[in-house]
Amino acid sequence: MLLCIRVIDAEGNTVAIARGEEEVSLVLSREYAQGDMIYLETSEKESHVWLQLDDAMGQSLVLMKKFIAYKIPFGKDKRCLSPKAFSGSRHLLHVRKAKKYELAAYRNLAVNVYDHDQNTFCFPHASTNAGSDGVFGARNAIDGVTVNCCHGEWPYASWGINKNPDAKLKLDFGRSVAIDRVIMYIRADFPHDNWWQEVTVTCSDGDEMKWNLKKTDKGQEFEFETRTVSWLEISNLSVAEEESPFPALSQIEVYGVDVNA
Repeated sequence: MLLCIRVIDAEGNTVAIARGEEEVSLVLSREYAQGDMIYLETSEKESHVWLQLDDAMGQSLVLMKKFIAYKIPFGKDKRCLSPKAFSGSRHLLHVRKAKKYELAAYRNLAVNVYDHDQNTFCFPHASTNAGSDGVFGARNAIDGVTVNCCHGEWPYASWGINKNPDAKLKLDFGRSVAIDRVIMYIRADFPHDNWWQEVTVTCSDGDEMKWNLKKTDKGQEFEFETRTVSWLEISNLSVAEEESPFPALSQIEVYGVDVNA
């Protein structure tokens, strides 16, 4: 598998580029500017890779479909990320094709630190109908950060429902996965926050699971018979009868394996 990673500025000029076979590293020795983009291309239609677009954000094992385009965030778009991310004058980008034994391992399949609202090529991907973004956007529920004692900027970013009683969160894996466990961390900045007493989890095969939640800052674990799905959707959020109008989800973890590993 051939890999090509490049940084392009707002005028479309290539600032830095690196190519490799199954693994590639790129060192960028300049500060990022408004309009900069990172592009990752592969010779394969689909490929599982360890993706690191910024050394401060670390790696995620993701499924990429042909290419990835990532716009360097600034201002409010960066508030849900570590202030160290995409900062400074030296950056290490790294991509490596995943090994078969890594894909076969039982793991959290719902983490992608590089997810964003416009993402359509890098999975898992979280989306919502709530109209929330930034520090309350869907991607915050799969960024790997379980800190839930406060709300707002990183590391307290979460998925908020924007007071939408019909809010939903969809988690798209981009392929078939076999799962048997979900762990949910509701945001627990009480009394600022409210919480959900019950949620419905709908699977891509049409089956539904109803789960009762507790008012706690601990991860709430739900086990079930192994099922093969390509996406999950959380809906029918039953809010507790408390004064706060702000229930939120800090993190969701979904455990299982890739079906075709």
